[in-house]
Amino acid sequence: SKNSRVLFWLLMIIVFIRSALRSYGVGNDTETYLHIYSAVSSIEIFADVFRSGLIYTIEVGYLVLNWICANLINHYQSILIVSSIIAYIGYYKFLKKYTISLLLAFATFFLLRFSDEVMNIIRQSIALVFILKSYDYIKLKKKKKFIISVVIAMLFHKTAFVFFPAWWICRFNFNKKMIIRFLCSSIVLMLLLKI
Repeated sequence: SKNSRVLFWLLMIIVFIRSALRSYGVGNDTETYLHIYSAVSSIEIFADVFRSGLIYTIEVGYLVLNWICANLINHYQSILIVSSIIAYIGYYKFLKKYTISLLLAFATFFLLRFSDEVMNIIRQSIALVFILKSYDYIKLKKKKKFIISVVIAMLFHKTAFVFFPAWWICRFNFNKKMIIRFLCSSIVLMLLLKI
């Protein structure tokens, strides 16, 4: 209904504002991200972002995003605002497209603390938004766009590469017996590897 869409938007805006305008002391890694912002903001020439030592520890997509924020807005809060915009727009689009109840989706999003994750693991949240978008391309069978989405996600967090097999996994017709075998073999493997 229209009322639930309006309430959903209002709730998303509230958690967005909480994330975007937070203090650098809020969030486990926020202070670290602001140190990255400070280091990148001292780089004047765009090409120097790729020559900096930061490239070996932080994904290039996040460094470029920091450089853009530093050069356009020039305030440390800008990276928190822009990261929150990317995350919340991405989550909104995904939830709007794949849920039958926006309010239940928001409740799940909030109670499972995804809204907190946007404040704690910024790079992973941005990467997840691109992974969620890549799901559209799996459904539409657009392999090139799927690969591009996952690669963009990897520019923000390299662990996004684990989603590549999703392209092939989604092509299987799973039955109950196959799923039970997979779960049992995974448990045995975990026990053998002591994960």
